[in-house]
Amino acid sequence: MTEVEKKAAPVRRRSRFDRQQRRYAAVAVAAVGGMATLAQPTGLVGLDQLWCAVLAGAGAFLGSYARRGPLLIALSGVALVAPDRLVLLPVLVGLVAAVASTSDLRRPAPFLRGLSGGGAVCALLVASSIDGSALLRVAGWLIVAVPLVASALRQVPVATRRRLLVAGGVVAGVMIGACLLAGFGALAARQQIDRGTAALDLGLVAARSGDVETARQQLRVAGTALDNAAGDIGIGGLAARAVPGASQNVRAVEAVLAEAAGVAEQAEAAAGVVDNEALSLDGGALDVDAVAALAPPLGRLVTVLAAAKGELDAAATEPLLPMLRDRLDRVRPEVERALDDARTGAAAAEVVPAMLGADGPRRYLVLFTSPAEARGRFGFPGAYATVLVEDGRLELEVAQAFTRIQGNVAADQSAMPLDDELVAPYIAYGATRNWLQLTVIPDFPTVATIAEELWRQTGTGTIDGVLRLDTTALATLVGFTGPVAVDARPEPLTQETVTRYLDYDQYVEFGDTGNVERKDALEDLAGVVFDRLLAVDLPGPRGLADALDPMVDGDHLQFAVYDPAAMAFLDGIGVTGRFAAPTTPDALAVAGTNITGNKIDAFLRRTVDYTATVADDGGIEAAATVELTNEATAEGLPFYVNGNVLPADQAPPRGTNRTVALVWSALPLESVTVDGARVAASSTLSGGWWVHGVSVEIPPGETATMVMDLAGPSAAGGPYALHIVPGGAAIPDVLSVAVDNEDGEPLVATQRTITAPFDLGRPDGPGR
Repeated sequence: MTEVEKKAAPVRRRSRFDRQQRRYAAVAVAAVGGMATLAQPTGLVGLDQLWCAVLAGAGAFLGSYARRGPLLIALSGVALVAPDRLVLLPVLVGLVAAVASTSDLRRPAPFLRGLSGGGAVCALLVASSIDGSALLRVAGWLIVAVPLVASALRQVPVATRRRLLVAGGVVAGVMIGACLLAGFGALAARQQIDRGTAALDLGLVAARSGDVETARQQLRVAGTALDNAAGDIGIGGLAARAVPGASQNVRAVEAVLAEAAGVAEQAEAAAGVVDNEALSLDGGALDVDAVAALAPPLGRLVTVLAAAKGELDAAATEPLLPMLRDRLDRVRPEVERALDDARTGAAAAEVVPAMLGADGPRRYLVLFTSPAEARGRFGFPGAYATVLVEDGRLELEVAQAFTRIQGNVAADQSAMPLDDELVAPYIAYGATRNWLQLTVIPDFPTVATIAEELWRQTGTGTIDGVLRLDTTALATLVGFTGPVAVDARPEPLTQETVTRYLDYDQYVEFGDTGNVERKDALEDLAGVVFDRLLAVDLPGPRGLADALDPMVDGDHLQFAVYDPAAMAFLDGIGVTGRFAAPTTPDALAVAGTNITGNKIDAFLRRTVDYTATVADDGGIEAAATVELTNEATAEGLPFYVNGNVLPADQAPPRGTNRTVALVWSALPLESVTVDGARVAASSTLSGGWWVHGVSVEIPPGETATMVMDLAGPSAAGGPYALHIVPGGAAIPDVLSVAVDNEDGEPLVATQRTITAPFDLGRPDGPGR
């Protein structure tokens, strides 16, 4: 060794020592930063802090040896997959340190590069505490680990490299061993898990279908099996709880099993207090105490199911094994459905007893409507009934035509909500003065509000709510009562024949001279159906729901009450017929209102063709083309069907359908033509809808074509979607839709018969 080399050796040793000191300083700073992230890689207090310190320190140690290129790749990759801006802070620190470490100024390069590697790991630890994609988390760790390890191993001394590989091998071996123990525990528990989850599914299905005994048996089996499985998993998974990645899977399994066992226990308890016989309408009476007794157990079940849903949702954000994720994906929808059912049941148990007169009598007005004489969405209210309910017992008070009490209405408008925008457009039709015009208002809670005041003005007491049934819903009730005899018919009416009889056949059978007898027969039919309905034994809650749900979904039945808590419950189950403002960018409903006082709308066929172009800025230009075909004849039908009640100088020829075509839209009106000729139209904003009205005459056997041009900004944000509401026609409307963007690319398209509200263009598809 030369004299110069001898003098330089201590300097080199001090330089290497200084670099090592700076490297260890970076490791220490990164370890403290890692603990400060408060990340939970295992979920075990104390161990999480240790893991955060070790991971951040390891990142700093590797980063101190790595070249600048791999460091920048790691940091940039983390920035790309970061789920939140908060993650960018440690990324920014790391980037600054990485760039500064290679400047021409004298810098402690190992320290700064170590800070870069540690900053990348700290950013990932912060990201792991924020909800986001599990796949992105895994990608982030790979983006950091691969370039840092590959670059650092090339730069470290051989001896250090050996020590790193040995240490890494030991740690990996321990982690793999822990995971194997967890795997053995999972295998031991698999049979119990399969048995428990299958029994839980069967129990929940049986509970929803009303099979209480099967539900209790299956839920008891599920609880026992899931408890046993949780014990097996806990023994085998104890070591794996200390391993990041494996810990999330073990925690997810344990949490899901514990919550599922709790669900089974509470569901069994709720099923134990259910008495299907007590919850069925027996001879017009329902045990309100049995209904109220369901509130506490159902409330507890809601709490448990909500907690289970929270655990499942949290577990779904973790990087789980495919097999476990598949099971979670199957269980989550079932738990969500069960939670919805439990919430509905708990809410019903709270409000239904009072609705059924548990704390005092309740009187409900029942409207029987027919589409044969159009009144907007709901049809003509030809007859009514009142039902008195006290302590769960129902009694039919009266059933008769509205014409018998119309003369009793004082028509006092001072108490009417005339300034309400849901009422104002329909005042001109007489909706606030005349029972027979009431249902032209498209929002049923508003109909019920007006009905309350009209009833008060008749001087016959008060009502607590309003139920509407059209002829299709009445047919469903006949399915419960059995065939109903009508004096004018040799054969009784069945569920299959009552709708056609009420919508068509009665008008022909009674003839020109039989209008009085026809009205008496309708009163008798309504009275007999309700009388028998209150006398027979009806199905339990699930059976009734299965029969009536299609009626509610198809807008054949609505129920609104004046008690706020009960109304909130009815709103929640979608039975109130609320004509809510559109929540989609576009919306459409087409109906009509008869202005000649006849029953000719039973013979009206309507097709609707809706085309629209959506601009990039959300503006919409649309055309609603409505073809109205009058299938009535000038002869061969009774006068009250194809004649009219207008003065001779105003009356159209017999057989003519004169109607106000109503179009509710999310868009303002530009222009209207009928058979190519431009015509005047009314247009106003009501309850978030534009309501456009046009008077149209259709001679017998002919078709009139109305075209409405609509244009305006989107009614709601987000991607294009179209909400469709049925118009309550006797013959369901046929709808065609074609909506494109401004480049001519199709957005939504369909051709179908409108039998229920639905959405086009929403990710969740058809729905209310």
